[in-house]
Amino acid sequence: MMLGVGAIAFSSATGQEQTRWKDAAIRESDRYGIAADFVEARMDGRQLLGELKPSRSALDWLLVVVATSVFVIFAAMARVPEMSLRWAPAAL
Repeated sequence: MMLGVGAIAFSSATGQEQTRWKDAAIRESDRYGIAADFVEARMDGRQLLGELKPSRSALDWLLVVVATSVFVIFAAMARVPEMSLRWAPAAL
């Protein structure tokens, strides 16, 4: 399984495949009326010049606080299980 993970991690798309992705993105941007430069910027993982960086709202921060609180509460409730262990068979 680790070999499969490694193969996926080190794989990359060929130049021809990347060209097909860009062609498909242009075709879909035409179909849905989205600016081509916007789609190209997103495919490159960047924002357009002059585009404002999205900010977090109060609802976003509230969700973070609630989710973190759930983890903290469950961590406080957790206990280490008591297990008896026979050392002689374990050593063998």
